[in-house]
Amino acid sequence: MGIGSAIVVVGYLLAGSLSVGFGAALTEVPLNLVQVAAGAFGSWPLFVAVRRAYPPILRWGQGQRQWVTCHGYGLCLALRNGYRVVI
Repeated sequence: MGIGSAIVVVGYLLAGSLSVGFGAALTEVPLNLVQVAAGAFGSWPLFVAVRRAYPPILRWGQGQRQWVTCHGYGLCLALRNGYRVVI
């Protein structure tokens, strides 16, 4: 777990300290760590599924890009491989 996880746990601790007191908020830290771990490990299958379902995501940022209009949908980012991303 990384910096984002630490920010979440410390943020919960600070918010809990203001609302219920530091002692009570400190007792919630282990459960907050479990929540962060469950989110980290639970998101991995979703990450893998999205990468498999949308292979162009793997090539995002590669190739030539240009902005075009998208038939009334606003701006689109036209990628070299023919895909368009609506903005």
